[in-house]
Amino acid sequence: MEIAENRVTGDQPSSRRSIGFTTRKIACQQSLGECLSQRRAALSLTLDDAAHKLTINAQYLEALEKSDHRALPGTVYAVAFLKAYAQLLGLDANEAIARYRSELKITRHAAAQATERWQPVRRVGWWQLLVPARLMRNAGIALVLAVCLTYLGFKVEAIVQPPFLNVSSPADELLTESPVLTVAGQTEVGSTVTVNGQEVFNDERGQFSVPLDLQPGVNLIRVTARKHRGSETVIQRSVVLEPKEP
Repeated sequence: MEIAENRVTGDQPSSRRSIGFTTRKIACQQSLGECLSQRRAALSLTLDDAAHKLTINAQYLEALEKSDHRALPGTVYAVAFLKAYAQLLGLDANEAIARYRSELKITRHAAAQATERWQPVRRVGWWQLLVPARLMRNAGIALVLAVCLTYLGFKVEAIVQPPFLNVSSPADELLTESPVLTVAGQTEVGSTVTVNGQEVFNDERGQFSVPLDLQPGVNLIRVTARKHRGSETVIQRSVVLEPKEP
C-alpha cells in the first residue's frame, strides 16, 4: 500500500506554507483493517479523533479496522468511508478500496461455502408428516406477521436514520486566494442538501456541486443533508480567504 508523506517546502513565509506530496511503497502483509489501525496508531490518532475530523461515526471506522463487514451500512457507504479514512491516514485510497473489495469477496465466498456443506438426510417417519391443519395455518399467520414487522422496522429505520453525507470539497481549514470556491460532495439519494441555508441540486446519484463566494478572512461553510420527515446530517468546513496583494 502507498503512504502519502507531507513535506513542507522551506524558504516560505510562516503565514503561507506550500505543502507537497510524495509517495513510497510499504510492505503490509496484514489485512486492510490491520494496516489502517497501525497507520492510525503511527499518527497518534484515536478513533474518536479520526471520526471527528471526518464527521463519520467512530463505530464505522472501528468496523473497517476490524474487517467487520456486517457492522457497515452497505458496500457503497463503506467504500465512501474507507476512501475518506485512507486519505486522512495518508494511504493510497484506490489501493485500499481494491483490497477492501477483494477481502469482502473472499469473506462472502467462504460464507457461501459454509452453507453449502453436505449434510446427511434424516429419515422422517410417516407419523411426523401428519401435521394438523390448524398448526399449519397458525404458522403461516405468524410468518406473515414476522415479515410485515420486519419490513416496517426497516422502513422506520430508513426514515429516522440520518442520511449519509460526504463533502469532498473544500478541505477543512483551507487557505485560498480565490474569492470563489466550489462546494461538492455526495449524499443519500432523495435527500435535501443545503449549503449555508441555501438548497442546492443533487443528481440521481446524490452528487452535488455549487460555487460559493467567499469573504476575506475566515468563512464558515455549513453543508446539511436532510431526509423527508427525518433527521439531518451536518458537516462544517472552515475556509480562509487571503486575497492577492495588489
